[in-house]
Amino acid sequence: MKFHCLLPILLFSFLSFSQDKEIESFKKILSSKKHDTIKLNALTELNWLYLNSDFLQAKKYADQELVLAKKIKNDKWIAQAYNDLALSFYRMTVYDSAMIYNSKSLKLRKKFKDDLLIASSLSKIAVIKNDLGYYQKSLKIQFEVLGIYEKIDDTAKIGITLNNISLSFVRLKNFKRGIFYGKKAVKIFEKLNDDYSLAQCYGNLGSAYNSLLKNDISLNLHKKALAIFLAVGDMSSAAGIYNGMGMNYRAKKDPIRALENYRKAYEISCEMGELSDKSIYINNICEVLKDLGKYQEAEKLMTENLKNLDTSNVTQQLYTFKQLASIYSNLGIGKKADFYLMKFISLKEKVFNDKEANEIANFEVKYGTEKTKRELAEKNLKLEANKKWMTLSFASVFLVLLVMFFVYRYQKYKRKNLLKQVKLNEELEKSRLEKDFLDEKLRIGRELHDNIGSHLTFMISSLDNLEYVENQQTRIDKIADLSNFGRLTMKDLRDTIWAMNHDEGSFELLITRISELRSVLPNSLFVDIKSGIELTKSLNGLQLLNCYRIVQEFIQNTIKYAEAREIKINLSDNVHSFELSLSDNGNGFDLKEINFGNGILNMKRRCEDLKGEFSVESSEKGTSVICLIPF
Repeated sequence: MKFHCLLPILLFSFLSFSQDKEIESFKKILSSKKHDTIKLNALTELNWLYLNSDFLQAKKYADQELVLAKKIKNDKWIAQAYNDLALSFYRMTVYDSAMIYNSKSLKLRKKFKDDLLIASSLSKIAVIKNDLGYYQKSLKIQFEVLGIYEKIDDTAKIGITLNNISLSFVRLKNFKRGIFYGKKAVKIFEKLNDDYSLAQCYGNLGSAYNSLLKNDISLNLHKKALAIFLAVGDMSSAAGIYNGMGMNYRAKKDPIRALENYRKAYEISCEMGELSDKSIYINNICEVLKDLGKYQEAEKLMTENLKNLDTSNVTQQLYTFKQLASIYSNLGIGKKADFYLMKFISLKEKVFNDKEANEIANFEVKYGTEKTKRELAEKNLKLEANKKWMTLSFASVFLVLLVMFFVYRYQKYKRKNLLKQVKLNEELEKSRLEKDFLDEKLRIGRELHDNIGSHLTFMISSLDNLEYVENQQTRIDKIADLSNFGRLTMKDLRDTIWAMNHDEGSFELLITRISELRSVLPNSLFVDIKSGIELTKSLNGLQLLNCYRIVQEFIQNTIKYAEAREIKINLSDNVHSFELSLSDNGNGFDLKEINFGNGILNMKRRCEDLKGEFSVESSEKGTSVICLIPF
């Protein structure tokens, strides 16, 4: 669900009756012999006034502002002109240009050391990253902006930023955190009696509650927001609310009301010429038409939408292709269903090539489009051969390691009895190096076997079962799930390679890797990471990997058994060692009655590999693990 009004750089779409007079008065200033600074002020005001009604006119005045600012060589006005150009491009959804001009404006404003202007530019950059889907990067900037506004005690800006943070968490599907920050914003705007900003918060909170299936709460918030937006004439935001209410009614199994609200949103977006929103509303209308079995009407609407599709918006394209594939499949038009399914898979493969490993994307394209039993049988034979090869490889590695071990033992014994003391010392040193090499090989084999072997076995089994899935949509979903699992496997392999490639790292690198685990955790589980250690302090590769795996194992155990709502991860400095403390608020267990499973034993083994001390405690209030590891 999209709310244009939820972001700090978006403007109120309603104008007072005096705006026409204001526009005329500013235009007269431009044609007069007033001072250049007065004309610059008039140009920036005209840009502001036209932003909600005529984007091209707004850009025209911003261009004139930049020319005049450069003519008088005034950096502050040049920065303002860049800012106004960025606003114009953003309203035209030309995000790359908006980002460029915002960055130029920020660079100049940092020279002036004006916190308010710096925060304004940073906020606009965060908004663009949010719209482009870079939610975590956007959040990082927004928290920086929040710190600036709290420093200068700008209450209204704090409220706006809190609401933007709430929106990012909602889009990251962390709805509880989104609601938390949204409610904080609501309290601020209630004190300020700012109804319009409250409407923005209501819309965002409504979206979060809808995702948590609390439809009655969501619908009530949407109705409050709609009343305010209609009262002030902000139809763009009203369209977003109608769309949200459509989602509410669809979740409540009321397709007629859902369709009615989606169509209101669509009609408003057509009147305002907002193409990206129009495409979203069309897709939602089609979902309801499919619910009602009106596939021909849905096909007509999606075909029309395809003609006006924004080719730069990959998300819109993917959704449209998938919709058409589903519609034609239900209509029994197999060729067209296959055509749009191929376009969907091809585009998705291209996106993954840009963001993930090429092998995973090629795997999806290669296997996702197989249809006949003969082709599936051929693939299964190859997979069976690969399975045997992998088994043979693991056996060979084990045999080689075993032979190396016995050779080492035999040579050590032979040297002990035959060589002189000097020669013996030299050979002992060589033996130590060989043992270190062997230990490293064993560690690598253990990491690959524990983390990658089980994943590959699961993927092979899942591919074997694809042959028996006849429903095309189900097959697509299973392939998508398998693709996601493949990416997870690739991530685990990268984690192992990452640690092995780092002879030396730092606590900052460790905390960064641990923080990335949050993106794949359930929304109901909150992970709090704290560190009292200097981030630049160094760690070796084995310390990096084992500490990361200990945290990963603890989180997995918590999810499987503890039914916890929160995990705390704390790193502290004890002069000659550091302490890794992990705790949850789950069910816990009786240490006297339970036999430790592989999870706790693996954590203990990894801690002891680092010459550390491992302890575990558990009660009905939760479980805690402490690893005291020497530097």
